[in-house]
Amino acid sequence: MAVSNAGRGVSGATRNDHPACSYVPILPLRERRAATRPGEQTPWVVQKSTSLPPARIFARPGYDFLDPFDALPIKMPLKSKELLHYFLQAGATIGPLPVNPNDCVASATRNPEVLQNTMLVSALHYAWNKGDLAAFEPTFLFHKIESIKQVNTWLTTSSRAKEILRCAKYISTLCFVECCLGNFAVAESHLNGLAIYLSTKDREALRQECDCGVDLELTDRYLVVASNMIHSTKSRLAEVVPPEVISQPADTELEDPELSRMIHKMHLSEANGPELRLRAFRMVPFFFGSIPPGREPKDVDMFPAISILRPITELAMPTNSKDRGDPDIPMPWNVWNSGAPSKLLYTVITAHIQSFSNKIPLPTHGEPVYVSGWSGFCSAVDFYLTTVLAVCNQGLPPQRVLHYLKVDIIKRDLENGPPLFDSMNTETRNLWFWKAFMCALRTLCLDSELDEIYESFDLERRTLYIVICGLANRSGEKGAVQGTLAKNKCQSRTPRNTIVLKKNRSILSRHIWVQVDLLINIEVNYTVTLSMTLLKRYLVAAYKFKLKLWKKRDSIAALIKYHLRLQADDTCIVLPQEQWMNGCFNVCVRVEVTAGNSTRSLIFRCPVPPLAGQQAPGRNDEKLGCEVGTYIYMQQNCPDIRIPELFAFGFTDDSSFVHVQQTPIYTRLWRKAWKWIYRCLGYPILSDYIHEKSAPAVGTAYMLMEHIGPETGKMLSTTLFNESTDATRHKNLFTGLARTMLSLARIPQQHIGSFRFNSLDCTIALSNRPLTCTMAVFEQEGAKATIPEDRTYQNTDSFVSDMLAMHDNHLIHNPHAVVDADDAKDRIAILSLLRVVKHFFVLPERRSGPYFLQATDMHASNILVDEEWNITCIIDLEWISAIPVEMMHVPTWIIKRSTEQIIDHYDEYDEARKDFMSIMDQEMKHVQMEHDIPIAQIMRDSWESKGTWYWLCIEAVNLWLFLFEDHIMPMFSSNKGLVSKLRQLFRFWHKDANNIIETKAVDEKRYQSELRSLVESGQKLPKI
Repeated sequence: MAVSNAGRGVSGATRNDHPACSYVPILPLRERRAATRPGEQTPWVVQKSTSLPPARIFARPGYDFLDPFDALPIKMPLKSKELLHYFLQAGATIGPLPVNPNDCVASATRNPEVLQNTMLVSALHYAWNKGDLAAFEPTFLFHKIESIKQVNTWLTTSSRAKEILRCAKYISTLCFVECCLGNFAVAESHLNGLAIYLSTKDREALRQECDCGVDLELTDRYLVVASNMIHSTKSRLAEVVPPEVISQPADTELEDPELSRMIHKMHLSEANGPELRLRAFRMVPFFFGSIPPGREPKDVDMFPAISILRPITELAMPTNSKDRGDPDIPMPWNVWNSGAPSKLLYTVITAHIQSFSNKIPLPTHGEPVYVSGWSGFCSAVDFYLTTVLAVCNQGLPPQRVLHYLKVDIIKRDLENGPPLFDSMNTETRNLWFWKAFMCALRTLCLDSELDEIYESFDLERRTLYIVICGLANRSGEKGAVQGTLAKNKCQSRTPRNTIVLKKNRSILSRHIWVQVDLLINIEVNYTVTLSMTLLKRYLVAAYKFKLKLWKKRDSIAALIKYHLRLQADDTCIVLPQEQWMNGCFNVCVRVEVTAGNSTRSLIFRCPVPPLAGQQAPGRNDEKLGCEVGTYIYMQQNCPDIRIPELFAFGFTDDSSFVHVQQTPIYTRLWRKAWKWIYRCLGYPILSDYIHEKSAPAVGTAYMLMEHIGPETGKMLSTTLFNESTDATRHKNLFTGLARTMLSLARIPQQHIGSFRFNSLDCTIALSNRPLTCTMAVFEQEGAKATIPEDRTYQNTDSFVSDMLAMHDNHLIHNPHAVVDADDAKDRIAILSLLRVVKHFFVLPERRSGPYFLQATDMHASNILVDEEWNITCIIDLEWISAIPVEMMHVPTWIIKRSTEQIIDHYDEYDEARKDFMSIMDQEMKHVQMEHDIPIAQIMRDSWESKGTWYWLCIEAVNLWLFLFEDHIMPMFSSNKGLVSKLRQLFRFWHKDANNIIETKAVDEKRYQSELRSLVESGQKLPKI
């Protein structure tokens, strides 16, 4: 190749004189809009003059290189050579080019694919440097069309690995360039097509055909960079341009070149100007250029990139809003104007080049070292910027196939980590887990196919990492709704020489707590089960508790405003006490919240200290913790059951927790990711509630929940006994009940117990005793706790034994447990017989589980229905526990009868039961159970074997006395007086049985005297 001396002279003059460049005038926007769009006709014209000097000769001391532009491997019409000359000159700030014959940019003069891509990047560099393409627009369009032609050729004819990867690099370049020039729709179309194209290829086959997989690694890296560039540029422009302009540029008033100039101006406003970004663009050819033979990618220190991510995070999510009590507001414009994204781009591309270098730079002394593979780290950074900070892709999810490819990239990177854990420093191990965490977080909203990638990891290796990094203790990650509470939880009992009170008499008509049975609308006899001493203590204490809450109404309002992140001008009003609801266990404070133009009603529900177990410290927290645990479990595993929304809650130690929905988006996304990781590692269920360290104190346990009003439904108990028998309504009700029971029982449990919220790590686990209404009633009446809070059961026998011991304990401590000595012996005999016949009902094949969640207090006042008796909501989740499947039964109140009355309406109940079981059979076909236990058949078998009645004896407060005689005793003897004949069994019940019986008889006489005095005197007790 010959070059004239004149040409050399011109080149030298240009190098020394630095003349100013001038370009042809830019066409007005109106005229350019009228022009034909690219692809419709030849999109360029030959310019009569050039504004750039001719290409110079590359001359170096000791070398006699000829001008490489005289013989290039592709067509270089129009101003192609001048554009390439500009691009090579642009690299002067990062070192003279070509320093090395293996330099990828210099190799463009020998490789047609590299040169074609370089021309497109050159045009991009010029546009971002000068503001638009100007005279080089025809040149850019020519090379873009040539690139698209080449891509189409490869797509239709090529199956060789090298050509597939070359095609992918071409498309990545088109993505990169188009987005940076403002053609977002075109760029995303290229990106989506590239993702689909690569997803159809066998990666292992490509790797085997490629040279040590280097080409495949370069393709992956270029895909990551191109997609990140699209997402970040699109997000930045979205701060000032309407979304429709970005997503549909062809149909808007703002043209692509105008967007390009806008992007240019935005980068000029960065803190450090556009220099770093232009230098980064100058290094883009290192992704598609030729790599020297024998070079393979190495892991590099990513601390420089991490040190840039930290200020980006601080800028994107400022914390000073907490000082005002407001939620954090993402501020991505702070990120863009800081220049940090350009610095990050330059840093990661520099790391890419270093990873292929023979010499890896040593880390700066005193700085931490975070060693990682380049592709996995940059993919994780993309997920972080998009999901956590929402500064990329406008926080929107990516195209699914593209996400799959990036997940696969991170997966391959992470698989290299566990074998090297022992040799890793702490920072590198932490970075490994961070990458896994970010990938998990981004995967949460996508399909199970992506989850399977992570499930392929060896669990032991992941667990080993957790242990090594010391991450086991994550302290930082931490209506007439309750109208049904206005009732006593005890079942009615047949009066035996005791004072009987009608519902319309004396205290029974004035105090809602004595509505003993759930059948509150029929006239029945009731017997008060609490002693008058306990009654007075409860009423006085409950009255004082309500008064205390009223005095703290301002603190309650402040706490609610804090939990809901209300603004200063929003209002929260605690309604008068007359509108509160109260029962044996809770006081429900009605609250109205007005935010903006909307007003909603809430319930601030507090457990009443005495009846929640003031005798044993911590009963309030246990009760509330178990109910919260049930709420969380049902939120995550029973979405088909409508329950009130739980916004926040707190315990007696003033620790408060709020739903992540009330927190900034990045907190919600982090919590979702942690939940996914906990699930993969087999940890306890992580809740959606986080610790509120600065919440105002109110001095009581509480739950802030949704108020379910009449627009949702009304309590079934208000219509169940008033409506005539209606087959359609009953079918709707049975269908809803069956669905609820099956949904709770969908997932088998390994223990008998209750879910409980752990305030230390915000998880729930089946770690509490099976807290039932019966247990709470016994303890509120003074009985000592028979079952410790932390006791769960792995077999049914132990559970039944402790439940019977609980009945024994209640009989001993309840002052109104017996009528007289003979009655005491009868009761003791029945409790003893319940132990004797246990083996008939605790079957060997199921005594070790599995167990299922069941609502032990599911009654008509806890169910809200519409006019057609379709269940619209279930309220009051206090007493849901995992118990033996044999305890599941058809509610007796479906025929408007109490349980002890079924003996007189047996056939009626059996017909209703059969209808219910028929509907349950149909519903089981639509529920995806995670076990093969035939629940419906077990319920039928239990009915036939009388096991239903045995389990009701175990579960109920005092029904065992009647159910045993009515249903179980006839299985063994028709002698109705058999119990009286077996009274002597009491001697084997307790060593001191005689003294206990004498004491109980005295207690009953005292109780009757107190009750008679109260009724006859008309004494009024405090209203609650």
